[in-house]
Amino acid sequence: MEWKKSGVSTRFLIVSLFLILPFYSSACVVMESPDTYRMMFFQARTGNSSPLQIFNYSPALYASYNPDPEGVDRVRNAKEWQAVTGNGVVLEDILAIQYETSPDSLQFAYSHNKLQVVFEDNSFIQFLLRPSSKQLLEYLLFSKQAEATETAWSEGFESWNSDANEMAVVKQKKLALLMIAKKRLSTVKNDFLKKRYAYQLCRLSYQLQWPADVMATYERYFKKFNGNELMNVWSTLFYAQSLNATKKKAKANYYYSLVFDNCDSKKLRAHQLFNSDEATFTAGLKQAKTAHEKAVMWVMRVINNPGPVLSSLKTISSLDPKSSYMTFLLAREINKLEDWICTPAFTAYSPAVSPQWNFSQAMAKNMKTDLEYLGSFMDFVKQQQQQARGELHQYLTLGLAHLSLISDNTKEGLDYLNAIGLSENSSIEIQKNIETAWVMAKTTDITDNVFKDQFVIYCHKLHRLAKSDNTINKTLYSLLLGVAGEYEKRFDFATAGLLTMKADQYKRRYDAAYAEDFSITADDNYQKIRYFDKCAGIGDVDNLIRLLSKPDKSDFEDYITEQPLGSVNLYRDLQGTLAFRQNDFKTAYSIFRKIDPAFWRTSYAYKDCLNEDPFVPKVLCKKRNFAYHFDKTKFVKRLLDLQDKTHKKTGVAENAILLGNAYFNCSYYGNSWMMVEYGWSRAEPEYHSPTDSLGYFNQFLAFKLPPVRVISNPLKDDNYYNCKLAARYFHLAADDPKASTEQRAYALLMLHECNYLPWAMINYSWYDDKRPKYPAGKELREFYAHYADTKVYHDFKCPLLDAFIANK
Repeated sequence: MEWKKSGVSTRFLIVSLFLILPFYSSACVVMESPDTYRMMFFQARTGNSSPLQIFNYSPALYASYNPDPEGVDRVRNAKEWQAVTGNGVVLEDILAIQYETSPDSLQFAYSHNKLQVVFEDNSFIQFLLRPSSKQLLEYLLFSKQAEATETAWSEGFESWNSDANEMAVVKQKKLALLMIAKKRLSTVKNDFLKKRYAYQLCRLSYQLQWPADVMATYERYFKKFNGNELMNVWSTLFYAQSLNATKKKAKANYYYSLVFDNCDSKKLRAHQLFNSDEATFTAGLKQAKTAHEKAVMWVMRVINNPGPVLSSLKTISSLDPKSSYMTFLLAREINKLEDWICTPAFTAYSPAVSPQWNFSQAMAKNMKTDLEYLGSFMDFVKQQQQQARGELHQYLTLGLAHLSLISDNTKEGLDYLNAIGLSENSSIEIQKNIETAWVMAKTTDITDNVFKDQFVIYCHKLHRLAKSDNTINKTLYSLLLGVAGEYEKRFDFATAGLLTMKADQYKRRYDAAYAEDFSITADDNYQKIRYFDKCAGIGDVDNLIRLLSKPDKSDFEDYITEQPLGSVNLYRDLQGTLAFRQNDFKTAYSIFRKIDPAFWRTSYAYKDCLNEDPFVPKVLCKKRNFAYHFDKTKFVKRLLDLQDKTHKKTGVAENAILLGNAYFNCSYYGNSWMMVEYGWSRAEPEYHSPTDSLGYFNQFLAFKLPPVRVISNPLKDDNYYNCKLAARYFHLAADDPKASTEQRAYALLMLHECNYLPWAMINYSWYDDKRPKYPAGKELREFYAHYADTKVYHDFKCPLLDAFIANK
C-alpha cells in the first residue's frame, strides 16, 4: 500500500492568507475531533459521487456509514418489482411496503385478513391480493420474515452480552426459513421469484456458516455475474465472502470488486471485506477480465488510503482513462493536501489524520518531500485537464486553481479561475465562489469596504447553502478563519476575534450533525472571550467594545457580530484582567471601577471561584471561608495602596506579607487564581512550567499565538505557576530588619510554600498520590529552628510540614 513514510504529510507552508488559532478552553480540557478542526475548502464534485461520500477524506475510518444516501438500490429493487407487477402499481407504494412497513405490522394484517383494509390505498398490496399474484405475495411475506430475523441476528452477533439461548432461537428461525426457500426454489417457475429465493438462500446459508452451499446455489441459479440484476449483485457479495471463507481470497477480491462497481448499497461492505495485502491483491488482478475491472480493483485499494496515492492514480488512468471514480479520487487527494498543508499552517494542530507526537520535527522533515508531491500531483491533474472537455474540464481547472492557491501561487490560481465559464453543476459554481473569495482575501485590501461588502455576499450565499449541505459549514469555518488571519496581520484583533468566533459557530454546526449532544449555541461565557483572552491587548478590547456598541453597523459588522457575544462588563473584566496580568494595577483599577461590583457576585464563574479573602493564603488555612464578597476594584485599589506604603518604607514587613499573600493567591495555588486566569488546570499547555522557560507542557502544545507581537504578562508568566512575585515580597518581609519574630516566621514559611508547591506539582505523577520527599530548604530549616513554637505554627499548621517536623 502507498503510505507516507512518516504517516502523513506534515508540511508547513508559509501562506500569506492564513494564520489561525485553534480554540483551547483553559477551564477544562477541550477535546476537538480531528475532523472538526481540519481545514477543508475544496468540496466540488462531478458525476455521481453520492455513493462514494463514505470514502471522503476523514480522520475516521469511513466518513459515514450510509453507503447509499440517495436510496438508489431501493429504487432499483422497487423497479424490478414494478416490472413484474406492471405500471399500474405506483413505485412509491412498493417503496412504502418494502422499506417503511415493519415485518410485524404486515404479518399481523395478513394473519387477520386485514391487508386489503389496512393498505386499501396501496396499489402494490392490492395487486398482490389478486389470485394470480399469490406466489408474489408469499415471497413478500417470506422476505419480511427473513428481515425480522436480521436485526436480532446482527445485534446478537455484535453484542458482548449476547444471549446464547436467544441466538439459538434466531438460528432455528433462519434454518426454517432456509428450508422454505429451498422448497419453493425447486417449484417456482417465475424467473423473478427464482432469483429472489436464490438470493435469500445465499444469505441464509452464509449466515448459518455453510459457504459451500452458498457457492452451489450461486453457481446454479446465477451462473455468471450480471450487474443489471440487483439480486445477482447482492448474492455475489455472499458468494465472494464464501470464497474468502474457503481460502480463495484472490477470486473473492475479484467478486468484491464487481459488487463495488455495480451496487451503491454494498460499496461499503465490499470495500471492508476487500483484501489489500500485496500477494492477494496482485493475484486478484489476474482474475479481472478487462482493464476496467482491474482499474476498479485499484480504486478499491486506494479509495480509503490516507497517504499519497499518485502512482496508483496514474495506474488507474492508464487502465481506464474515463474512470468514473477518478474525479472523486482527485478531490480526495486535494482534501489530503489541504489537511497536510493548511491544518498545521493555519491552526497549529497537526494534520487530522495520523498526527505525530513529535510534530515540529516531522513537519520540518517532510516539507521538501510534500512540496515536491504537490507539484507532481498538479502535473498529473494538468494532464487530465488537457484531455477533458465540458464539465469535467471545468472541474479539473477548478481543482488546479485551488491547488495553486494552496501553494500560494495566487496569479496562477486567478488565471485558472478566469478560464472557468458558467457551469450547470451547482457544486462547481459554489466552489468557484469560494475560490474567488479566497483570491480576494489574498490580493485586495481586506479593510476596504468593497472587499467587506463582497465577502459578506459570499458568506451569506454559503450560509444559505449550508442549511441543506452540512459540509458547507466546514468551508465557512475555513474561509472565515483565513480572513481572520489577515486581520491579525493588520493588528485588528477585534475583527479577527469576531471572525474566529463566527468561524467556531460554523465548526459547531458541522460537528453537531455527527454528535447529537453537541450544542451549537452553548451559553459558555469563556467561549465569548477566549480568543481575546489569548490574543488581544488592552486596546484591542477597547476596539471590540466600541464595535459592539456601534449603532449603525455595516453589513460586514452586522455579519461578524451576529453570534452569541458577552456583555460589555464581561469584556471590560477581560480588559482589566489583561492589565492585571501585566502587573499594571493602575490601568486595571481604572477599568474595573467601570464595572458594577454585583457583576462578580452574579455572573459567570466569579461567584464560585472568587469568594475568599485574597489576603489570607489558602495553603495555610485550616478553615476556609467562602462567604467573602470579592470586589476586583477594591482588591486592586488595596494592592496599589500597599505597594505605595511598601515603596515608602512604611511598615515594610507587614505590607510586604499582605502583598505576598495577594500574589500567592493570584497563582495557581491560591484562592484568587481567577484574577489571572479564567480556568484552573494543572495541564494548561499554553502556560510556562515552574522549572522550564520553554514550558513543561510544551510536548502537548497545540496553541500558538500570532507571531506579530509579544506581550509581557508577569503575573501569568512569572507568578502563576512559579510564585516568583509572591516570593519576592516574602523575601522583602523576611529581610526587613524591623520585622517581628512572627512576621519573619510567617514570611519564611510562605517562602517554603512558594518553593515547594511548583516543584511538587511538576515532579510527582498525576496518577500517584505519593509525593516524593522534598528536601528541607533553608527557609523551612530556619523557620523550624527558631519559630516552630510560635503562634505562626499553631495558627497555620500546614500538612506539608508534618513529615519534616516528625522526622527532625
